[in-house]
Amino acid sequence: MIQGKLRQLLPEAEVDPCTISALLCGSAAAVLVLKWVRRRRIQEKIEEARRWREQGLAQMEKAAHLFKQQNPGVQSSHILSLSLVELGEKLKEGSLSPESVLYTYMDKALAVTQEVNCVTDFISECEEQLKELRRQKEKGLLYGIPVSIKDHIGYKGHVSTCGLIHYLGSPEEDDSVLVKVLKRQGAIPFVKTNTSQSMINISGLASPIDGMRSVSFMVGPIARDVDSLALCMRALLCEKLFSLDPTVPPLPFNEEVYSSSRPLRIGYYDGDGYFQPSPSMRRAVQETKVLLEQAGHTLVPFAPPRINFAVDELFTKGIFSDGVSTLLEKFEGDIVDPTLKSQINCYRLPILAKKILALLLKPVVSYMGLICFYKEDIME
Repeated sequence: MIQGKLRQLLPEAEVDPCTISALLCGSAAAVLVLKWVRRRRIQEKIEEARRWREQGLAQMEKAAHLFKQQNPGVQSSHILSLSLVELGEKLKEGSLSPESVLYTYMDKALAVTQEVNCVTDFISECEEQLKELRRQKEKGLLYGIPVSIKDHIGYKGHVSTCGLIHYLGSPEEDDSVLVKVLKRQGAIPFVKTNTSQSMINISGLASPIDGMRSVSFMVGPIARDVDSLALCMRALLCEKLFSLDPTVPPLPFNEEVYSSSRPLRIGYYDGDGYFQPSPSMRRAVQETKVLLEQAGHTLVPFAPPRINFAVDELFTKGIFSDGVSTLLEKFEGDIVDPTLKSQINCYRLPILAKKILALLLKPVVSYMGLICFYKEDIME
């Protein structure tokens, strides 16, 4: 076929096997060179981002070390042992200073990232925010509390890459709504921590919205105890949030419901008939059910209605309505994380190939999922 095309483009006398071979070899070499150049550019961007991160960590370490030298009496272990509620109380009453808490947690973050490589960016503006905090007349619910934010949460002047080359070199022009609310409540964002590439879970693309087992993605704060989480939600569900983001339902934290000891009527299920839960999940649900009943609550089993329609028609077709083109665009020319390659390669298949695979795998996919869940449960 290639030879026929060449015969049409070139005079008959000039077409010979040597010419064809030379053209093919030259084309192959050009393709390889272009791939090498593109990969080299990616590596250069990655190295630049890595240098930026290392500079930030060095700056962070220097600041924490300097504070410890100037304040040798600070009891770091005591500060780290306090719950969020206790820490907030001591900061407001003045028995702890915001500086001592920030630099203590800065030092702790450095130690943790040495073990698990979690910090992606040091937010150096946190030191300037300390000065602004002193000038604030009103102390918010999170006054002086150091906060780490995930990499995808926008902070002015810092990039939110989500592990993608596509976003390198594009710092945020403004703080995200969440950061604005945190600052308003007196919290001090001081580091960004990593996410999986493009925020797809390494076990599979999924979300708690559709109940998929493979997803650990969540929206909301992470804390040591329930009271700390409640304090975070009190701080976040405020008028500032509702005014900045009108898409958020204006429902403030309901203190009456949270503090009430009135017995509740709670619906539960340990299987929805669509996704196969692992034994550990069923056990966790049953243990929680028993504990709630012992606390005086009424537990009512129920089956989620029309789960197939909700997942297949509403959720899946909704998030893949563009044929995954937006997601694939972000991965264009990028190095795909090895744990995500099978997913991304699957998304890149032609529509016809996807339909054929779906038809072939439909009878066995539930059994495959069950095997994977049992394997994962054993590993846990």
